[in-house]
Amino acid sequence: MNCEPNIYSTVVYDIGSAMIRVGHAGEGFPVISQPSFVANKTVDENIEFYYNDQFLYTTSNKYEVAPLIDESYTISDAGLFSSFLSWSYDQLSVDPRERFCLFTQPAHLVSTDHSRQWQKTLCEIGFEAMGNPGICISPDATLSTYAHCLQTALVVDFGWSSFRILPVIDGKVQYANAKIHPIGGFGLSQLLCEQLNVRSISLLPKNADISDGQNLLHQRKLSTDIIHNCCTFAKNTIEEDFLYFLPEQRPIDVKSEMQLISALHFNPIDSDDTTENVLPVPEMIKMAIDESPDDQKRDLWKNIVSSGGFSSLNSFIAKLKNETKKIADPVFQVQVQYPMHKMVAGDFLVWTGGSILASSHVFDRFCITKEEWEENGEAIMRVKCT
Repeated sequence: MNCEPNIYSTVVYDIGSAMIRVGHAGEGFPVISQPSFVANKTVDENIEFYYNDQFLYTTSNKYEVAPLIDESYTISDAGLFSSFLSWSYDQLSVDPRERFCLFTQPAHLVSTDHSRQWQKTLCEIGFEAMGNPGICISPDATLSTYAHCLQTALVVDFGWSSFRILPVIDGKVQYANAKIHPIGGFGLSQLLCEQLNVRSISLLPKNADISDGQNLLHQRKLSTDIIHNCCTFAKNTIEEDFLYFLPEQRPIDVKSEMQLISALHFNPIDSDDTTENVLPVPEMIKMAIDESPDDQKRDLWKNIVSSGGFSSLNSFIAKLKNETKKIADPVFQVQVQYPMHKMVAGDFLVWTGGSILASSHVFDRFCITKEEWEENGEAIMRVKCT
C-alpha cells in the first residue's frame, strides 16, 4: 500500500531496543519487522551473521545471539549494526548510495550526551560506511504525532524499555516536561516469568539444544504473547480470557498474573529508600500537562496519543481515558486518540509517522546531507538533529 510518493527515495528505520522496523517512505507498512538481535555462528573460523526470525527462534540449531541495540538505547557495535543495514538494503533491493535514510531516536534522551553519541554513530555509519546521500534523525514521539496527522499532542508510549509520557508542541518534544514510568514491556515480561516460576511453569523451550541467548529470546517472545493475549483492562471478563495454551502443553490459567500486571500503571508503586515512589500513569499525564504552557494545555488534553506495542493491550486505551478524566480539570476535554487504522496501532505507529514525514515535500529540510557532514562534521547535528 503506497500512501504518498517517495520523493527522496527514503528508507525508514524505526530502531527500538526490542524490535527494528524497516521499509520504504510513503508505504503504509514496513517490509522488515524483527527483534533487535542478530544470530551468529562460527563457520570455518569465520563468524557468519543471520538476521531473521528463522535463525533467532530456531530450536534445532545453536546460534549465539547479540543485541543490535542494548537496553540503554546504545549501538554498542557499529560494525554489527552496519552489517544489519547492509542486509536490510539487500532485502529491500536498493543501493544505499541512492537512498536517504530516516532513523528514529528515543525522544526522552534527545539533547543529552547519550543522544549526541547515538546521532554521531548513525551519521558515521550512514555516510561513511553505507554512503547514504542524506540522513534524518527524528525523535520517536514526534513521529507518533505525525502518524495521527497532529503536531501538538501528548504521547503516551507504552514500549518495551519503559512507559514514557512526552508532550509534543508544534512538532517539538518538550523534554523538560517528560515523565517516565520505569515499567515497560520488559518489566512486565520479567514479572510474568518470575510469577510463573513460583508455580514451576517454565517458558523455555523443552529439549532444545540452543544457546542461552536463544533461550532468552524464546522466553521473551512467549511471555509477551501471553500478555498480549490474556492481559485485559476491561471490567467484564470471563475465565476463558485468562487461559493460555503453552506449546505442546495443557492450558495454564494466568488470571492472577494478569490482574497484577494490569494494575501496575494505575496504582502508586512504593519504592525503597534509594528511589522515589512511582506515581500512577494518569497522575503523570496530569503533571506533564500542568507543567506545559497554558495556551497549549487544551490541545494536549484533547490529543493524547497512545504509542508502543503494549498500548494495544485489550481495553488499555479506554482505561487510560477513564482514569485520566477523573483527575483532569473539568474545563478540559480529555480525549485519547485512536490510530487511523489498527494496522498502524501500537508497534507500527512510530514507523508510520516516519513514513509520512519522509514522503513529505519538506523532508529535505530535516536532513543532513553527505556534503554537509563532510564539511561540518558532527557540528551539523546541533542544527538538524534537534
